Amino acid sequence: MTIIKSNKTNHKINFLISFLMLTLVVSTAFGVFLYNQLVDFRHEISGYEKIIKTAEVENAELKNALYQLLDAGLPDNQSFVLDKNPEYIKQQVVAIH
Repeated sequence: MTIIKSNKTNHKINFLISFLMLTLVVSTAFGVFLYNQLVDFRHEISGYEKIIKTAEVENAELKNALYQLLDAGLPDNQSFVLDKNPEYIKQQVVAIH
């Protein structure tokens, strides 16, 4: 007597393997997307750092020009002198009857 067995396949294992493969592909694609975003942000930050450094240099140059203009307004003989006995404003208390 010949016993014929049908090809029994476990559909649950095939479904699980397919699901895990799909999850792996999706996670890999998402990881690549996140990495590209990270690289883009790093390039943007380096661009902003260059802009900030340029602005700092321009700010220093403008301050230098301002200080030169302010120094040019004072004659050389009118520099500040340290006052050893300064006279401060004194408040007078007035009693009202």
